Amino acid sequence: MPRGEPVPSAPELRAFLQEILPAHMIPADFVSLEELPLTPSGKVDRARLPDPGEAGSGAREFTPPRDGVEEVLAAIWADVLGAERIGIHENFFNDLGGHSLLGTTLISRVRNAFDVELPLRRLFDAPTVAEMADVLGQEARDRAALERTAQLLLQVASLSEEDVQTMLSERAGP
Repeated sequence: MPRGEPVPSAPELRAFLQEILPAHMIPADFVSLEELPLTPSGKVDRARLPDPGEAGSGAREFTPPRDGVEEVLAAIWADVLGAERIGIHENFFNDLGGHSLLGTTLISRVRNAFDVELPLRRLFDAPTVAEMADVLGQEARDRAALERTAQLLLQVASLSEEDVQTMLSERAGP
């Protein structure tokens, strides 16, 4: 931005860019700088640029999962993206920096977790945890069974390695 001009907020920038760019080209984070750090030869000094994730724009307020299905999906999203936590309204592509290769991994993990067949295209149509939970609800024959599956996955995820070994040795018998 030219000096003296007000700096638009991250949501304003994102809204503007969504009008002119495809979703995969919109940055996940925006960082405002007074000036670009330069090397002695006048080139941009990339090593001195701030990390966008740390300087992040805080584009959305965190909204936690509302049920087990959303909680499992948010955990999968976070694991695939290497994030600490994912809000249910954060867009996989626009807000979180996901791309089609990570999307393939994500869809594969969702398929395995919920035993539901989903094409990759569904992630482009439903790029948030909340929207994907709705898609799973539509695809599943039994919404209650989907929630039971989610609860079981959450219980298994909460077990320690020692608990798992104990359970396996009990199943194996003498």
